[in-house]
Amino acid sequence: MKTLYLVKGLDCPVCTSKVEKGISEDPRVNKASLSFPDGRLAIESETELSPKDIQAIVDPFEDGLKVVSFSHSEKKDEGKRFRNKIIILFIRIVLGLTLAIIGLTYVNEGNFGLWPNLAINAIAYLILGYDILYKAVTNPIKNHEFFDENTLMAIASVGAFFLRFFGEASNEFFEAVMVVLLYQIGEVFENFAMRRSHQAVLNAVGLKAKRARRIEEDGSLEEVSPEDIRIGDKMLIRVGDLLPVDGSIIEGEGTLDGSSLTGEFLPVEVKEGSTVKAGTILTSGSIKMVAEKTYEDSSVAKILSLIEEGSEHKSKVDRFISKFAKWYTPAVMLISVLIMVIPPLFLGISDPLIWERWIYTGLCCLVISCPCAIVISVPLSFFAGIGLASKNNMVVRGSEYFDRLNKLKVLAVDKTGTLTEGKFEIGKIVSFKEEDALLDYLRASESLSSHPIADGILRGVDKAHLHERVTDYQEVAGKGISCRVDGRAVLSGSASFLAQHGVKAPDVVEEDTLVHLAVDGVYYGYITLVDKIRANSASMVKNLHKKGIKVILLTGDNEENAKKLAETLSLDGYHAGLTPEDKRNHIRELKEKYGVVGYVGDGINDAPSIIEADVGFSMGNKGSDLAIENSDILLMEDDPGRVNSMIDISHKATNKAISNIVIALLVKVVVMVLSIAIDDFPLYVAVFADTGILALLILNALSLLLVKIRKEN
Repeated sequence: MKTLYLVKGLDCPVCTSKVEKGISEDPRVNKASLSFPDGRLAIESETELSPKDIQAIVDPFEDGLKVVSFSHSEKKDEGKRFRNKIIILFIRIVLGLTLAIIGLTYVNEGNFGLWPNLAINAIAYLILGYDILYKAVTNPIKNHEFFDENTLMAIASVGAFFLRFFGEASNEFFEAVMVVLLYQIGEVFENFAMRRSHQAVLNAVGLKAKRARRIEEDGSLEEVSPEDIRIGDKMLIRVGDLLPVDGSIIEGEGTLDGSSLTGEFLPVEVKEGSTVKAGTILTSGSIKMVAEKTYEDSSVAKILSLIEEGSEHKSKVDRFISKFAKWYTPAVMLISVLIMVIPPLFLGISDPLIWERWIYTGLCCLVISCPCAIVISVPLSFFAGIGLASKNNMVVRGSEYFDRLNKLKVLAVDKTGTLTEGKFEIGKIVSFKEEDALLDYLRASESLSSHPIADGILRGVDKAHLHERVTDYQEVAGKGISCRVDGRAVLSGSASFLAQHGVKAPDVVEEDTLVHLAVDGVYYGYITLVDKIRANSASMVKNLHKKGIKVILLTGDNEENAKKLAETLSLDGYHAGLTPEDKRNHIRELKEKYGVVGYVGDGINDAPSIIEADVGFSMGNKGSDLAIENSDILLMEDDPGRVNSMIDISHKATNKAISNIVIALLVKVVVMVLSIAIDDFPLYVAVFADTGILALLILNALSLLLVKIRKEN
């Protein structure tokens, strides 16, 4: 089973990796994934573990962390804790800087001598860096990790204090304080950046209603959480309310705004009998509704589940950085030690000034080589990419899918409701019996189906009681329906479906979708259904072709319709008359032939293909719950053209991450060379370069959130 938790108090990616590793090694845990940007912990285990169980696993690895149930975490309390943390850190920075300046300008060695100057700077240092020293000492004892950014900062800053005793006074104490001061300023900036990025990604949490008004049996109203609503419960919805669960209206009428789900404000008039979805907002009127699904099974819960899981699936670059930090830190410490020791052996082993010069240079190298700029900015680049997708009404299950989108070779697409609008209308009626009888049996047989074809057949018809006439209902996805209507055996669907049941349909060539009907083994006739191509389908295909991506149609529709659509949109190929299993098999063949394959669909029959594809897209508004639940990327606007947008975002996020790595390493190498080449290279300049590049790279990553993504037209 899978459980989500929130780990509060994470302050660095390296510690996050240690905690994740520690949890993963617990025998009760099958798999653990901990995200540094948002503190989300996903655990797969045989039995459910409580937050206390996880807390007991975490405690030996890192102090100050608190594990809570994700669903019961209070955003308000979290915001208050964050503010308190920043306020305390700000007070420490102001107080420490004030004491350091007093030590530099008044209580200096010229006025009071060495020891008072050391004392006031030591107090300033401890105020600013006590947490750094504590972690540098305790982390190796707790989790046997001897090298992290706390170790680097502790060695560099404490080393700066001791340098004073090697040679003449040159404000080494002040520099030691400046090392931890600039590091803590970087911490403040980092905390704000993390919180800003987290907020951008989880804006969609606003889809969930905080409370709902349940109508009790005596007519009274009780405010309840959406999770407490059960099927059959009745709710009162007033203007401005978010609908808490999926259901239907039993009284009243009004207008719903679905822009929170789709990104587009298209007001929908609803009345008694209308089906409504959680996450939409009542903008006028007053309605009473009955719950047809629990919150856990509602459309909003499934969408939020995708958002909540978004940090579990990490990109290759993201995973590489975690391993990189593990080996990078001890490597640079070794290099720094060699810089401290080897030159004095050749330049003057007995000269303390030479030792001071090269120990100082080694400390500069330690500071500038701190991996924070890389291990923070790279995951943040992908996190910002997920946030940018969210702003553009696309929900990504994780940055892992950016890797796959960057390598996408073929996009397989469904027809009905994907390339076409999925709003069928009856075109031609060809009846071998009475036309009214044909339509009557056809409508009754389709009354229990959720397929767009059924919606087209039943459009404009009062279907409130049609289902009461139907028994022994069986629907074969992509083929047809067998049932009894008023006790008579009815078959509706494709010609091949009727043939499987012993009824021969005439060979008919039509440009539109065909639905045949037979009653008690007698062929009654067929209807054609007209569906419009989406306005942006052609531009979507054109732009995918520009990216070198082939587009192939996989549909259960007939050969004529598939061929016509493929020619109209200049598709690279098509396969018609497919069952869900056929579609899945074609996906497997495409993967073997081309490599990375994506699939876009919206119906229940698309779920196997969405799962089979390397990247599965589903429609968030009209898509089936099964398709949404199994998709990797959710297109909230029901716009397949957003596939191009998602590919663009994946390229931009990956480029940001790679550029951050290159910039960070380049700056570090340049400053390291300068510290070796220049005598008395200021240690605080190395710190400033490290924290400065961290700030620059965080800004570079977050700038992705400001990018405008063009829609298809």
